[in-house]
Amino acid sequence: MEACEKTYASIPKWLCFVDNAQYVITNSFHCCVFCILFRKQFGVIELTGISSRMNCRLHSLFEMTGCGAQYIKDGDFSVLDEGRCSKDLLRTMCNVLHTILEDKNE
Repeated sequence: MEACEKTYASIPKWLCFVDNAQYVITNSFHCCVFCILFRKQFGVIELTGISSRMNCRLHSLFEMTGCGAQYIKDGDFSVLDEGRCSKDLLRTMCNVLHTILEDKNE
């Protein structure tokens, strides 16, 4: 059997894939960020082994945005409530911008 060569999409093409997806399954922090920004339904498979320490970024993201992650475990492919997440994210972003502008005017 021949080995398959891995190919990777360019960043613009990858963003296009995420933006045009109906549903995304990922273990990537950055993909989760863009799923939230693009209002995509997504599920997360946590990293395991030595890479599992990177999961704290995902936990922080979901805590900050109020998304409440939808972790896929044991074949459970329930979808994330993307509407609530996007509203919470928008509110958080507005509060951060408001604080920055207030600090700048003082």
